[in-house]
Amino acid sequence: MEHAKKEAGDILWYVAMLCESFGWNMEEIMQMNVDKLIARYPGGFDVERANHRAVGDV
Repeated sequence: MEHAKKEAGDILWYVAMLCESFGWNMEEIMQMNVDKLIARYPGGFDVERANHRAVGDV
């Protein structure tokens, strides 16, 4: 579990650097992801919908 937490920290660092390099606001990116998932799964996460997403759903 500790190793996984350290790896998650590495991932977050890479994401922060990606945002920094493009001049993106990381909080805005996170909110965009939340909004996307709410639209994709309005009733909550569903494995069937996840495995059979609509064409163009990224």
